[in-house]
Amino acid sequence: MAKAGENKLIFGDCLDVMLGADDRGRLYIPDGSVDLVYLDPPFNSKANYNMIFGKGRDKQAQMTAFTDTWQWGGQGTQDVLEIEGAVGHPAHRVIKNIYNMLGECGLMAYLGYMAKRLDVVHSKMKDTASIYLHCDPTAGRYLGVVMDGIFGARNFQNQVAWKRTTGRSDGNRWGRVYDTILLYTKSQTWTWNNQYEPLSKASSQSAYRAKDDREDRFGPYMLDNLKAAGTSQGESGEPWRGHDPTEQGRHWSAPLTGPYAKWIEDNIIPGYRNIQGVHNRLNALLDADMIVWSKNHTPRLKRYLQAVKGEKINDFFADIPPESSHSKRRTGYPTQKPVRLLERIIRASSNPGDLVFDPFCGCGTTIVAAEGLDRRWIGIDISAAAVRIVTARPEIQAAQYDIHGIPKGMEGARRLARLNRLQYERWAISTVPGLAPNDRRNQEGFDGIGVFNEPIPDSPGKVKKQTVTAEVKSSKGGVTAAQRSHLKNHTSSNKSELGIFITLERDPATEKWCNQQGHYQMPGAAVKYPKFQVFSAEQYFAGEKPDLPTRLDPLTGKPTQMQLSPS
Repeated sequence: MAKAGENKLIFGDCLDVMLGADDRGRLYIPDGSVDLVYLDPPFNSKANYNMIFGKGRDKQAQMTAFTDTWQWGGQGTQDVLEIEGAVGHPAHRVIKNIYNMLGECGLMAYLGYMAKRLDVVHSKMKDTASIYLHCDPTAGRYLGVVMDGIFGARNFQNQVAWKRTTGRSDGNRWGRVYDTILLYTKSQTWTWNNQYEPLSKASSQSAYRAKDDREDRFGPYMLDNLKAAGTSQGESGEPWRGHDPTEQGRHWSAPLTGPYAKWIEDNIIPGYRNIQGVHNRLNALLDADMIVWSKNHTPRLKRYLQAVKGEKINDFFADIPPESSHSKRRTGYPTQKPVRLLERIIRASSNPGDLVFDPFCGCGTTIVAAEGLDRRWIGIDISAAAVRIVTARPEIQAAQYDIHGIPKGMEGARRLARLNRLQYERWAISTVPGLAPNDRRNQEGFDGIGVFNEPIPDSPGKVKKQTVTAEVKSSKGGVTAAQRSHLKNHTSSNKSELGIFITLERDPATEKWCNQQGHYQMPGAAVKYPKFQVFSAEQYFAGEKPDLPTRLDPLTGKPTQMQLSPS
């Protein structure tokens, strides 16, 4: 079990968090401390292909809690330009060459964003650590090249294909049914545990058919070779019991290492792996009735079914479906991955007690799997809504962990607003359930948006989607007259029914202004809502709520139920 403070759930941009420290000055993630990294970074594989490579604007993306249809001109653009000018950055040449090829586009911005963060992830890993990067085929082709630049091409180990759906119709091409998971290691020595799937009944019955008096304990057995290809000048090439393997271009290969040799030692011949000399091991196997002579008098080794762990799993995962819509583990998060997928990865590339890190933890599947497998864990997400989902998962509620980045009172809110304005805005938006941060606020002029259902008169059961527009203000002087006019004009021009200022301190002057702007009345109902209102961090910590219609959760589309607690 993890000690207090070892498991961490952190709200913020993973780049800031990885480079940052807690209130006591301790790094959230010390360099060289992580045993395994899994990341499923945001990238909209369902977006139109031309949108990914273009500069267009996707209005629907405004309704999500994370904008994963990337556009040139945001944070990723800045990252590209910085890396292009940083000749010492490990991804410098890669990013420069891809930029020359792709030019200014959303995919290029995404690659710059990822390169900046993957470089820091690399520094946090132990020399024996592995990293799994989950991506769709569109971005995966380029992300692999970026990973080569940061981790080294020789440290690429696998491209795993996870079959996430049974069938698709993609027009004039093969249906895309799998995701790509790139496996890299930090060095040429890494943690690895083979994973197996049970033998099918047909396979075991066809291969393991022979029986002896050990059947009750070990099941049936199959016969295997005691000779391997190639000749040998040593004892393994010399005749034994009248058989000369060299005549057949082979040599003796009595098991000495590996799982079956250990099984023989544990169950049949005590001290077997300490027997010196291949002929002595052959004699020991013969004396223990582990060798059968074939019709042409060739010695064959018995391999019992009980000793078989199963078929070794390869790099094509076709046996793990997505979480069912009826699964108790289903959170409604749009990119949720199945726990079984993460369990397989964690078992293969870490050991109990190791530290597992997910810099884009989303709804927390990596955390759930790590907790269940007795690993320590750190999860980061830029979405406060995602952090809320993680804390609500039953598997995590019983775990010991610390939450960082979420203010617990006014002092913490003021500190966050002072030190990290962007993260403060994201947190402030999260204090009103159903609002999502707008990562294109520089171009669109508002900080957050929410959606609610408006009944259509004389059409029972039918609704129209309406929006709430939010702006976050934290200055001591309160909201200015110009800022009030800006929100009013924006809601009018964008046909947003409601507007809300989310402030740090209470703002009586703006409250008075809002009271003069009239009300919005829900069709077919007597209830009215202020056309504009102010909601402050002070009110949030006092347990108050804004006067708004029930919003739809930006991640699930269902009515909001939970609020990210300050405690």
